[in-house]
Amino acid sequence: MRTLRRDNRSGFIFPEWDELIMDLAHSYGSSSGLDADLVRRHFKAINQLFPLVRDGITTNPAAVVMSIIGKAAGVYQGEVPLKSIIALAKRAKFAPNEFFAVYDSMEKRFIYVDESVESVLGYRAEDFTLEALIGASSGHNFCIAEDSPHKIRWAGIAYLIMSLPGLSFKSMKEQYAISFRVNTSTSSREDLSKAGQVVMTKRSFFFTDEKSARDGLPRYHINRFSIHDISQHTYIKPVFESDFNQSYYMNLLSVLCNGAMIGLDPKFIAILDEKAKQERNKAVAWAMNGEIRKHSKIKKEISESHVADCFMKTIKPNIEYAANAWLKPTSPIIIESDSDAIEYGRKMGLIPLPDGIREMIYKSVRLR
Repeated sequence: MRTLRRDNRSGFIFPEWDELIMDLAHSYGSSSGLDADLVRRHFKAINQLFPLVRDGITTNPAAVVMSIIGKAAGVYQGEVPLKSIIALAKRAKFAPNEFFAVYDSMEKRFIYVDESVESVLGYRAEDFTLEALIGASSGHNFCIAEDSPHKIRWAGIAYLIMSLPGLSFKSMKEQYAISFRVNTSTSSREDLSKAGQVVMTKRSFFFTDEKSARDGLPRYHINRFSIHDISQHTYIKPVFESDFNQSYYMNLLSVLCNGAMIGLDPKFIAILDEKAKQERNKAVAWAMNGEIRKHSKIKKEISESHVADCFMKTIKPNIEYAANAWLKPTSPIIIESDSDAIEYGRKMGLIPLPDGIREMIYKSVRLR
């Protein structure tokens, strides 16, 4: 994927993605008591794995995942045998809109899908496959075409983060949650068939048995699926849930990796983020100047005309390029307006910026 066009016309220097990732890694290392060598290995692993995910996740996601698993260097604490967990899950009382399945990263398939999928979703267990879930089946596909590239990209980022040295995962204590739209037009349930689409939320609990823990592999996912009315759909953006400090770090790191993968500079994401909240360019410039003064103590100001210039010459054409490159639509995506750029920025998970990342960006601004 090409490097998106940069802009050097302002009097400010904004940080690059790798600077932000390095700053975040050092901050996490300091707050978690990691020694300097481990933080260096952590950052090195990000640099080594990132190109693998960026360049291959849309064309051969299974190969990318297998390669990442082979390089996994986190700490994975084992649990009871997998059969015990499946037996326990079968006895658990799930909500009427939920079912569970077990995914094996090494075999690249669901090794168990609970039969309740038929009453919940209106499809047989044997029809609920990985290929159908990511939109790559020759038969019925669950994930709709527009959501599938986002889901796959975020999954690649999740595997990258799970493999990093310095992170620790306790079996069945950590989860990764993501919501996306699924096609139910051929469901055996009349209400779902009539609806055509529903929102599915997948909560993946990382499971490691004693053998895979010894091998250093985050091998299994105990997936808890739930379905909701389509009105619950917003945009695709996953959430890691773990120890508070580790969760905070993983969620911010995933946003930084996604921004770096899309390829638009942090400066322009910051402008796009403010433009989503402020209609007028003057208000965008005023808000950004306030953040720069607050975090970097710089009094020089970005002008209203510079914001407009960035949108016209850099942000809109680069958002258009990225949307077509990553989403691979059947007909070209044309970004004609600022609101189009904002909408696709949201769809690709570039905005809204979390407060922690917004602060990191503005703290790193310096004069040219």
